[in-house]
Amino acid sequence: MAFLSGRGPGLVAIGLALGLVQGGCKAGPTEPAGPVGVAMAAASCEPTASASKPGKLLSSTRLLRRVTLSLLGRPPTPVELDAMESATTPEAQQAQLTSVIDAALGAREFYRVLVDYGHELLPIPSYNYNTEGFYWTGSMGFDLAICPADSAHPGGYAMSADECKDPAAPAVTTDVWFSPGKPVTLVGRAGNNATVSESGKDCGSTYIGGLYNVQADKGCGCGPGAQWCIVSLNLSYGTKPEQGHVRLGEEASQRRMIWDEPARLLAHVIVQDRPLTDLVLGNYTVAPPALKNLYVRWARMNPENKGLDQSSWWKPSTWSNAVDPDHEPRTETAWHEVIQEELHPNLLSRLPAGVAGGGLERSYAFDPRKDAGKLLGIPSAGLLTTIGGLGSLSRERVRAARWLEVFACQQFVPPPPETHFAPYQQDPATEGTCQHCHLSIDPASIHFKRIGSGGAYVFLGGVGPYSFANAPSYATPWNRWKQSFVPGTRMTPVSAEDDKAHPDWKLIDFLPTDQQLLGQTSDGTVGPLGFSKMLVSSGQFDRCMARRLFERFVGRDLDPASDKLRLDQLTARFIASGRKARPYIRELLLSSDEIRRGL
Repeated sequence: MAFLSGRGPGLVAIGLALGLVQGGCKAGPTEPAGPVGVAMAAASCEPTASASKPGKLLSSTRLLRRVTLSLLGRPPTPVELDAMESATTPEAQQAQLTSVIDAALGAREFYRVLVDYGHELLPIPSYNYNTEGFYWTGSMGFDLAICPADSAHPGGYAMSADECKDPAAPAVTTDVWFSPGKPVTLVGRAGNNATVSESGKDCGSTYIGGLYNVQADKGCGCGPGAQWCIVSLNLSYGTKPEQGHVRLGEEASQRRMIWDEPARLLAHVIVQDRPLTDLVLGNYTVAPPALKNLYVRWARMNPENKGLDQSSWWKPSTWSNAVDPDHEPRTETAWHEVIQEELHPNLLSRLPAGVAGGGLERSYAFDPRKDAGKLLGIPSAGLLTTIGGLGSLSRERVRAARWLEVFACQQFVPPPPETHFAPYQQDPATEGTCQHCHLSIDPASIHFKRIGSGGAYVFLGGVGPYSFANAPSYATPWNRWKQSFVPGTRMTPVSAEDDKAHPDWKLIDFLPTDQQLLGQTSDGTVGPLGFSKMLVSSGQFDRCMARRLFERFVGRDLDPASDKLRLDQLTARFIASGRKARPYIRELLLSSDEIRRGL
């Protein structure tokens, strides 16, 4: 078992590449490493076995068991155990362990473990927006129901029970987003592709009714490809029906998909061998067609996005082949990779068309105090601009605090009782006991201010027609924003005079240069991406992810104080891996002393 106490060749190569001191294990500052972020400190040497080190070396089969439980959530199979027991030399045992790890990192079970880990790591609660009882209006779509067998149009799709019963109701057979490649029959108004209602309103962004009876404005239908509608189980409007998309227990429901999306994106980034920085800097997400429709409906609430009506986002020929390993590409249940701007034009890609990626070069700055024209939107920022990441964490300070906890490993705890603060007047970031946490939270929160909801609408404040000057009556966040975004505070850095003259300036969502976040100064990038760029540039993302993955796959958390040298070493190793999780995890399982000793 001598191989278990030695360093693997991969670790030696990493140490040489980073210029680590192999003899004295001396820590010191390092130069920036790689294209994104910086190394926090030089890595310490890999701990070596000694008489004082606790824990005996695990047997080869015990080590195998620990590895398979970590990567696959199961003990080794009889075949794997037999192969390890048949390996009689340290070199053969090392080769067998390496083979198992490499196979596991490409297995479907590993993807499923990662999805579970995503739900554990990412604090996305259930998406309760506009749900009551068993009904769901979070789709922002008009109700469409299947006509029963005893109706005049059995199996057809209609917007009311009356149209199902009416033999004279027009019927058209066509391709639709919820049944791509398998044409369905739309009955009555459902087949209407008119873009303007009888009252002159935009059909794609206007609804009538309310909870339990969301319908298109008079003269409107489901639009091209039925993109404005969603299949409901409701045919008796005004009652409390059971709406399938509200069910969290069903993977095919939109509400469940919103909750799943961030965890699936985490798993996707890892199995596709992308840098983990794509989680916060990327221009893409993953989504089945039903979730893609939700993005399109969110975007279509802005009537300036009418061009989406002619988009082919719902046709399988446009779907990416980069999918989860549990499904075949271009199938309706697969989680396909998709660039967010292709579904929501106001979630800006800032990369060439069709290119999925993420890096510090992506940027979009807009200061309404200086720049002419209108804000085009906010740059997409990986899971920080997913519907679950924005809608389930419904307030800007909650969003910021959660992402600081997850990706910067920050903890928000009460201040020591003997600490004294200036009296609170209006700014929790600079006054009162709250500043103990808000000093960090508010400079991050400023990037999450524009996303709001009201009625059956989700929108971006200050984008398109949505402004303080013409805030729609149903858009309740505007009233909260007027009270919450107080001029002269860290989160609303405008004067009271400017606020009166330019109310939309309250929505400024980039960090002014007289403030810092994680020791970084903003380059002016608006929205969550501005937060992400400072997070990554600070090095805190690297340090935190190295720690998070070590905890999950090795089995214990590292204390930033007592384990500082070990954490320095792991951070350097993570950066050297290209910030990719799979090679980092592989190296941990092959060479970490904690794994070898069962610590």
